[in-house]
Amino acid sequence: MAKIARYPLYIQRYVRIVQYWGKLLNTSNCILSTLYESAVIDAENGKINWVSRLKDLLTSFGFGDDWHNQRANKPTNQFVCTFKQRVIDGFLQKWRADIESNGVMTFYKHIKTKFCFENYLLVCGKPCFEEMPN
Repeated sequence: MAKIARYPLYIQRYVRIVQYWGKLLNTSNCILSTLYESAVIDAENGKINWVSRLKDLLTSFGFGDDWHNQRANKPTNQFVCTFKQRVIDGFLQKWRADIESNGVMTFYKHIKTKFCFENYLLVCGKPCFEEMPN
């Protein structure tokens, strides 16, 4: 995936989870608010549900304070962008560390120094998956 500079799908999934959390905190729907508050209480009492997993997700990327102050500091678009960038940065750090620590990648780590699209993939000039003639 590094050759085509595509991030893993989990990054987009994490961002959508955080966006949904922000919508729940800002909703005027009393049913959704009540269900969310019930899920938060369950999570605080040790039950594992999507809210407890959201808390773990936010904490793992350094946003534990935002979880604890969620009513005072509701997530904004800027928060979501910051969260997404932090997840991407974590992925890139892990990608680089995996390359550095893998003995098989000794030569590759000198060639592939950054996570970006490789232009040699455009050289053929044709789509890579053409239909075969009958």
